[in-house]
Amino acid sequence: HSLFHCLPVLTNRHPLLCLCSCRSPWFNGWGFNLPRGQSLLDKWNQVPECIDILMTHCPPLGFRDWVPKELQRVGCVELLNTVQRRVRPKLHAFGGIHEGQSGCLP
Repeated sequence: HSLFHCLPVLTNRHPLLCLCSCRSPWFNGWGFNLPRGQSLLDKWNQVPECIDILMTHCPPLGFRDWVPKELQRVGCVELLNTVQRRVRPKLHAFGGIHEGQSGCLP
């Protein structure tokens, strides 16, 4: 199974490049999990910097990732750093942890 799926998105002004990934850091043995740390960072390092829209199954650390039963955040710190420091897409859409709080980001 490939890490990413690229989709061209056509607009009136210019094409946007959308990259989708189903990978997530390990959490309760769910599908598409990878060990946290270097092996997950190696995957996120494959995201090119020219991406306009990034869609990921997992949330970055600190965004819709709170698990009340375990009293911890389980988002991906490697994804957070990739998005904020290197790739900087125009839009990052992502899922949230089902047990956590739902809602929209400001």
